[in-house]
Amino acid sequence: MDKANESYMHLKLECDISALSGASKTIEAFLDGLKIGSKERYVVALAFEEMASNIIKYGFDKKHPVSPIDVRLAFDGKALALALQLT
Repeated sequence: MDKANESYMHLKLECDISALSGASKTIEAFLDGLKIGSKERYVVALAFEEMASNIIKYGFDKKHPVSPIDVRLAFDGKALALALQLT
C-alpha cells in the first residue's frame, strides 16, 4: 500500500460480546471518513461484526485464557484491508 495515501486504524477488542458494539461504532466512524461507497462500508462493517462475534462466541472455552483481539484496518485509496488477530 502507498503510505502517502494510507488511512490506518488499530484497536484492541476485549473478548466480551458487550465490547463488540463500541468497537463496531468505532470502525463505522473510521469507514465513514474514507472515500468508499456505502455498500463497501456496509460489507466491511458486517464482515468485522461476523468475524469478531464468531471469535468471541466460539473461539474460546472456559479452560483457556481469553486474550484481546487486535483489529486493524488499512485503506490506500484503492483497497481496504481488515485483519483480526488474537494476541
